Amino acid sequence: MGRKKARYMSTPEARKLIGTNIKRYREIAGLEQHELAYLALGYTKEQKVAAQGAVSSLETGEIEPLASELNCLARVLTVRMGDFFNNSRYIDPRIQTRLKTLLPRMIPA
Repeated sequence: MGRKKARYMSTPEARKLIGTNIKRYREIAGLEQHELAYLALGYTKEQKVAAQGAVSSLETGEIEPLASELNCLARVLTVRMGDFFNNSRYIDPRIQTRLKTLLPRMIPA
């Protein structure tokens, strides 16, 4: 959707870290990029290509995510916003369980 509002200052390394973590949580949840965009970023099914592109750009660190986008992504992926900034490979097993069981049921038919 339209990107506006305040951004926080980030480096290319920070954007890459955030994007890597978004992708990691999305993949654990079994979501496609466009499905995450439907649930978290307000895209519709008619905007599938744009939705996929938006999430792809976030995951690769190509664009700097807005704080509001991170908040929505964290809410949908059932993680804290701070989890996107975590440079550890460890993921709490409780988060893994939530991602694998709760999210697939949220995807619109």
